[in-house]
Parts: sequence; structure tokens; C-alpha cells
Amino acid sequence: MKIFFILCALMFPAVCFSQNLILEISTPQPRLGEEFSLTISTDSVAKDVFSFLSDKFNISNYVSSSNTESILGTNMQATKLGHNDIGPVTLSINGKKYSTNKLGFDVVDSLPAVNKGLWIREVPINDTSAYIILEQRIPALTYITHSQNSINMSTKANEDDKETGMTQDSTEVHFHGSREDYRSVINTKTGAKMDFKNFFAIYRITKADKSKPMVITKDFFTSIPDYYVFQDITIK
Repeated sequence: MKIFFILCALMFPAVCFSQNLILEISTPQPRLGEEFSLTISTDSVAKDVFSFLSDKFNISNYVSSSNTESILGTNMQATKLGHNDIGPVTLSINGKKYSTNKLGFDVVDSLPAVNKGLWIREVPINDTSAYIILEQRIPALTYITHSQNSINMSTKANEDDKETGMTQDSTEVHFHGSREDYRSVINTKTGAKMDFKNFFAIYRITKADKSKPMVITKDFFTSIPDYYVFQDITIK
């Protein structure tokens, strides 16, 4: 699965206060050193630029050269912990000015150099909703196979180790996106390379009863590993 597609599927829009351009971030709370994306949807700009064509042609949509939604974007890695505010970003095209929303987010510490673990965290949105981020590392092995003319390498995780998720039986839990890939870390004591399957998922929680806190218990999750000590999450 291509990371670029997943990142596009994981965008978190903020409310646009100025005009009709929306500045988005691919994860609501990046980790130190983690790659994430900032994008601006430019469909509305394209509509203004090509408006003169509407008298002679039926325009179905506005897309980029890759035949996807028109966006401006950048990939980056956080180098410092703490809060960040980005924007508003302004553009001037054909004498017309466009402005985005202001985007605020926190950068938290990186994960330890291990190839096994589960991390669950809450990222508040407002007084009625929050994101739940799941990060999981499942140990993997690299297999080498030989054929007559080539050597093939493949990395696989143990099929008995399941990915943790959230049940969506409740109308308060909404799947927002996920990605998975294979990575490796270096053991700080031995210097050995440790492979693992990296799984990342985000859910949005919206309280049905706004007058009281919502408690996320272990029952909201599936396939939590035996080693993980779960603590209830309270969305106030």
C-alpha cells in the first residue's frame, strides 16, 4: 500500500476562517522525527483560474496532472517538541488573494527503538470529540529465497500477532484512516537490526451525550496484546 495514498486519506481538515482554501495535516499529533504532510486544496483556485472556459465547455472537476484532487503540499519531519501554529497561508493568483485557516498542533516524543509494542493516545479536538491514535509494532523476520538467476528477500510478521483496532458498533466511534508498512530499528545495546510491521490507525470519537465525560474502556478495542496494560481513556 502506497504511503502517499494513505496520507491523503488521513487528512484532518480545520475550519477555514478566511476564505475557501483549507490547510490540512496528515496526522493530528506528529511524533518527533516522524514524516507528515501539510496540504492545501486548490480546487477553488483552479475553478477561478479556468472559469472563462465554462461558457464553452462543461467542466466536470478540477484535477492535478496526476488526475487527483488539486493540492499543494509538502512532506516534512518535526525536529522540536512542543506546540506549533502554521498559517494562515495566503496566495495571490491573477490579482485575487486566497487565504487558508490557521493550523495548530503539538509534536510529541518519538517512539523507543523497539520492534514490539502498542501505543494508544488521545488527541482532543474540542469539548465533544477527540482522535484516538493507535501505533503498533509487530516483530517481523526477513526471508531470503534463491532461484536460478536471482535472490529474493521478503519481510513478514507473525500471522498470529493481530493488529489492534477499535470496534465500530457504537455510533460514537468513526474510523478515520490507517497505514501499514515494514520498518526496522537498531538495537541500542547490540547494534542488531530489528525488523517489524508498522501499523498506524486513527479513529474519531464523538460523544453522544455532550453533558458528561465519555470513558473509552478496553471493550472498545479488538486484539489488544496480552502484554499491553490498558488504561481507560476519558474524553471530558
